[in-house]
Amino acid sequence: MYIGIDIRTLMDARYSGVSEYVFNLIKEMLNLDRENEYRFFYNCFGDCPHLPLVAGGKVKIIKYNYPNKVLNYLFFKFFNYPKIDKELGVDVLFMPHINFIGLSPLDKGEERGVAARPSLITVHDLSFLRYPEFFSWRKNFWHKMVNVKKLLNQFSQIVSVSENTKRDIMELCGVEPDKIKVIYSGVGKEYRKMTKSPASTCGDCSSTRGGQIPMNKQISNTNDQTGIISSTPLTPFPPDRTPARQIHSGGVVRAGGKGEFFKGKEYTDERKLTEVKNKYSLPKKFILYLGTIEPRKNVDGIMAAYNELRITSYELRDYKLVIAGGRGWKSRGIYKEWERSEFKNDIKFLGYIDPADKVYLYNLATVFVYPSFYEGFGLPPLEAMACGLPVVSSFTSSLPEVVGDASLMADPYNVNDLARALAEILTDNNLRNKLIGRGLERAKKFTWEKAAREYLKILTSYEEV
Repeated sequence: MYIGIDIRTLMDARYSGVSEYVFNLIKEMLNLDRENEYRFFYNCFGDCPHLPLVAGGKVKIIKYNYPNKVLNYLFFKFFNYPKIDKELGVDVLFMPHINFIGLSPLDKGEERGVAARPSLITVHDLSFLRYPEFFSWRKNFWHKMVNVKKLLNQFSQIVSVSENTKRDIMELCGVEPDKIKVIYSGVGKEYRKMTKSPASTCGDCSSTRGGQIPMNKQISNTNDQTGIISSTPLTPFPPDRTPARQIHSGGVVRAGGKGEFFKGKEYTDERKLTEVKNKYSLPKKFILYLGTIEPRKNVDGIMAAYNELRITSYELRDYKLVIAGGRGWKSRGIYKEWERSEFKNDIKFLGYIDPADKVYLYNLATVFVYPSFYEGFGLPPLEAMACGLPVVSSFTSSLPEVVGDASLMADPYNVNDLARALAEILTDNNLRNKLIGRGLERAKKFTWEKAAREYLKILTSYEEV
């Protein structure tokens, strides 16, 4: 059968959150599925250096050459054109994220507006409906124009990344529970606890870590034997030329990216840990937050809790706070709070982190803190656990469901409670070791292979329809 997948999220210049989710999921689906053929589509007006190369599967890539605003706000929104499922000629269409789309509708009885072909969409969270104040007016306008309730009604089935998000879909969008399937995200195999020598300079070394294609589109093909996607050319093909093929070996990479997802690295863990420590000028002992810098993540609360920790626990004065991640919506106020902190010199913002460096950053830290107000899933705490790092997280939204009993929970609205949780982990080695052990076991329950198999089970079930 032919499976169509929307890969527009993979056009991001810097991967995080949803783009990392889509990349890892598709990579694993293609590794597992040797029977079906895939047709990916994306839109880019001009050159697109960030198209990923994914090993496995028989794949064609269809590129649309419209400006995004024209395609989204004019063609998709008002004309329901182009009808992606029809033009790709697929048996089922999968959208791994909420976005504008044109679909071939049924036009009969109660099913009016529902897509004619089987279709599946993933909802990562509905924070924009639950907490619109956390978003800029432009992003809120974008979500309003997408019209999520109407969008979800068009699809045959919905995947939610957590039970909490499923409840939100039911409550905020009026979707029946039978239409929603929960499939948990996975933790990449690259996230692991590293072996460090006693002389290691990282972290807290005093403690132990237990159809017909229109003219405005183009197609690039894979080599049918290797199944590796061709990445070039990405600009429109001249009418008298055949698309060039480029076969890459030696692992999965992202075009234009720095990292090769840990393929072919000759470094020992110890050497690479030292390199990453020096690259980001990291302190010897530090509390780590890794995620987008935005109000929903409660970065203000992390800094306030750190200030409280430093004031009330003099013995913990050697611990610094490291905040890693790219800027998100309404981040300016967060940096203003940092400027006002009397401990600002001990609070370090790293900016966006190269994906290849994340596992080393986790291994260098002493404790991971993630007191988000709202998460659709919440992958960073699991990544930290897989690296043997004890975690402090909030007891809101999906986080209790994801971390289970492997995290020390705190009230994200209570700075003192958050500071208390951090102090407990930093001063109680028995608690640290208990959380580390539980975290390592908890992280093992979430794999991309498991997620990919569940997605494939849904997508291939339509073959008999």
